[in-house]
Amino acid sequence: MSYSSDHYFETFGPFQVPLDDRGRACRPSADWWREINSEADCDLSASIGCYLFSLGRSQLRPWYVGKTVAQGGSAAEAFTDHKLNHYNWALRPKRNVRRRGPPQLFLFPLITKPFDDDWRFAKGASHSPYIEWLERTLIGMAYARNPDIANSRDTTFLKTVHVRGLIGSKSLGRRPDSVRLARRVLLGREAITPPLQTPLEEHPPEPIEAAPLE
Repeated sequence: MSYSSDHYFETFGPFQVPLDDRGRACRPSADWWREINSEADCDLSASIGCYLFSLGRSQLRPWYVGKTVAQGGSAAEAFTDHKLNHYNWALRPKRNVRRRGPPQLFLFPLITKPFDDDWRFAKGASHSPYIEWLERTLIGMAYARNPDIANSRDTTFLKTVHVRGLIGSKSLGRRPDSVRLARRVLLGREAITPPLQTPLEEHPPEPIEAAPLE
């Protein structure tokens, strides 16, 4: 069986994001990268792919999705000043209550072969379309779990497109048969909450401070 047209991203993490003396996310040291490389038994710092910043312990919540195709790999991209601004926005207290921590990072590096083969990390900008596709997909998944994610790019349609009974705002009143049947066709059974529909209770009663511009 040929895998020449397939692309694989491995999953690593979560790794606890380092904090400075003020409790702010900061750029990790070389020792931090050596530790997670040792834990993963591979050089994650040099990998390209996507990453996910989240907060929490048993109940992790996504707050930012990013990608890296930089020659320097994840170490050169995941902790730039711009990304740290997003992480620290997520960590910032709201009404003197800190969002649930600790901050964690997942890495999704692109690999050269299927998961069970003897793969290596992929290299080169030619892989950008697949990495960009995964980033948009992960943003959609993260938005479904947390509409307050720091990503502003690629969330516009998730926030503004509504399909009755399937995506976006919930409608009041009895669902017409067309909605029930469409949910059954697309979701398997009517009781399932659609992936991109945001339950009303997930919206905070008051708006929070806007995330940094991307």
